[in-house]
Amino acid sequence: MDALFVKRAESAVDPWSGQIAFPGGRFEHPDNGIIDTAIREAREETGIDLLVQSRLVGTLDEVRPSNRPNLIVTPFVALVEDRPIPKLGSEIEEAFWAPLRRLERGAFETALKTGAK
Repeated sequence: MDALFVKRAESAVDPWSGQIAFPGGRFEHPDNGIIDTAIREAREETGIDLLVQSRLVGTLDEVRPSNRPNLIVTPFVALVEDRPIPKLGSEIEEAFWAPLRRLERGAFETALKTGAK
């Protein structure tokens, strides 16, 4: 099973500038709730429409980022049949699919540091 990761674009105003992350972002009006936020942010950042191209499975445990402990992040999980090709939004420098099994072994972090695929 693979997961979609993004590398955030470098920006002085972004506290997560240049980090590897999952697509996501902040609640904005007129979002009707955090699920709408997750769907909108995925579409803005990757061009992937979760309503059309996926099946939403649920959420993971909420987390508080160490650089913004007053912020609550609610991760959503969505499954897609194929790996859609991302169309990058302005906040994203790169998007890529990576096998989750590599994360378990720690190989993914090593590959990122060395530039290996």
